[in-house]
Amino acid sequence: MSAVSELRTFDRAEPLYLVEITLVGAGAPVLYFAEQSVTLDEISYEPYLAGIEGVKGGCSPFFGGPDMSIRILFLNEPWGIYSRLAEVGDDFPFEGAKLSLMEVYIGIDGEPAGPELLYRGVLGRLSSIDLMGFQAEVASPELRTYIT
Repeated sequence: MSAVSELRTFDRAEPLYLVEITLVGAGAPVLYFAEQSVTLDEISYEPYLAGIEGVKGGCSPFFGGPDMSIRILFLNEPWGIYSRLAEVGDDFPFEGAKLSLMEVYIGIDGEPAGPELLYRGVLGRLSSIDLMGFQAEVASPELRTYIT
């Protein structure tokens, strides 16, 4: 049993979701985002995730399976040279970007257990873009593990 699988069994354990997004285009950046700042394996995940819908509450072959719908909610704050994160898409499109969704659990010692890959998919078109945030569907996610 992996450390992540073991921590899932604790009632008070809350997952921390991470996304790795490889944007489209020559020289496109790879975005590393989480709901809070965390560094794993020398990769810094920035707090640009407002949430992930379609994962919490459990997923298994009996609850959606590989065709389940995942929606990523982003904070639309300044990023790099851009005044808003959504503006990155003007130079390097989000639509068609490869996405990996992972989860970790922070142990009582403060150390993260994981990450463990949950899904791989492709981001769809951005929607509901405003000054606070935006969202995107993940198309054709590939189920890797099960949350119970």
